[in-house]
Amino acid sequence: MAFTTGYFIIVTKSADFDSKKPLRLVPFKEYWCIEDKNWGVGDIFVCEREDAARRLFDFKKICSRKYGHETSIRFARTLTRAGAAKKGFAGEGEIIEHFRPTREEAEQYAKEDREKEFTLAREDLARYREIIDRAHRRFPKIDQSAIPAPWPDDPTREVIHVDHYVCGLARCGAISEAEMVEFRKSLKTGYSDHRFTALADEIVMVPND
Repeated sequence: MAFTTGYFIIVTKSADFDSKKPLRLVPFKEYWCIEDKNWGVGDIFVCEREDAARRLFDFKKICSRKYGHETSIRFARTLTRAGAAKKGFAGEGEIIEHFRPTREEAEQYAKEDREKEFTLAREDLARYREIIDRAHRRFPKIDQSAIPAPWPDDPTREVIHVDHYVCGLARCGAISEAEMVEFRKSLKTGYSDHRFTALADEIVMVPND
């Protein structure tokens, strides 16, 4: 009898997935893509370790919440990883867990995620505004007319603008490297270091007398 290995198979199907259409399984380096005639409508990942599979499955559930995808984790014994992917593609194997939000649930999840994103952005905005104020108090002669205006309806967009402004202040020397390091550690929404790119605002340093 041939030796087989147990594999955990994570199958995700997008909202565009239609089992009635001709589908094919296309291998890539780390996963298999499920494609119909036009584009990818799902993917399959294969793991030997359950803990790794569950970490990936938890991430896939987050994506499913946001986009209304269907995702499942299965277990099957096959000779190869490719064989396990084919079983997942065929809907075979023991289903360990399955997640598929309804349209109403997906809309509610998206609303909740957006509210959480806005809350974190507003918290970071307070930190951005504080470091901007501190830099201008340190160098009061620097022109303040270009300080980004608030975006009450979309704090995530406001974060982008104040981030570019803070990077401009750092590039002109109004904010020290050590201060930037500590500032970035405090952010909840992540950051992009645009100090040395064209995205950083052009701010002219005006030294104190």
